[in-house]
Amino acid sequence: MANTTVKRLACLLLAMLLLPLGGCRRPIVIPASSDPSRVIYAADHEMTDLSVVNPFMGFAVDAASKKAAEQHSLVYIDVTFRELQPDSPNQYAFDEIDESNHVDDWKAQGKHAVLRFVCDDPSDTPHRDIPDWLYDLTGDGSVYDTSYGKGYSPNYNNELFLYYHKQALAALADHFSDSFVSFVELGSLGHWGEWHVKHEDGTALHPHGFRSGCRA
Repeated sequence: MANTTVKRLACLLLAMLLLPLGGCRRPIVIPASSDPSRVIYAADHEMTDLSVVNPFMGFAVDAASKKAAEQHSLVYIDVTFRELQPDSPNQYAFDEIDESNHVDDWKAQGKHAVLRFVCDDPSDTPHRDIPDWLYDLTGDGSVYDTSYGKGYSPNYNNELFLYYHKQALAALADHFSDSFVSFVELGSLGHWGEWHVKHEDGTALHPHGFRSGCRA
């Protein structure tokens, strides 16, 4: 009896999933402008195989990959602290960031972006994702080599780190002050900005009472 019920439910679910693909009448989607997030719907409700634009939903592809992002209306940009301020606390590398992520092209095509600011991105080689000048001022984080990869986990409770991190966030907010960035992910803290570290492999824990000045 239980197996029969499961099979019936499975068949019903499959039918529901396939129904929109079986020739149902759907509105034809016509781009209203160069902005793919704005669409209008034809009034005649003819059958169509065209896909419906669903703005700001689904998978956001890497903005740095022109080929991958070409057919998508939402792109993903992550910016490491090191990329943002490679040379000094008074300079920001926005020209380089915009160029590598094709920001001007995506804006011209009406795309939108998801943005994350990252301070620790594990990789196959030893490295730091905070600027050298900031490391020289702080230097109280953890060098790690774990199953996640190699890298440097800064002390997110260091007063100087908090100060410069807050300045960096303000600069990012000012630079992306138009409607291009539609989402800002809670990043920066932990590996990949995902709010965790591999403490069991020796990386120092991030502070539980994480201060507001370091929230991305």
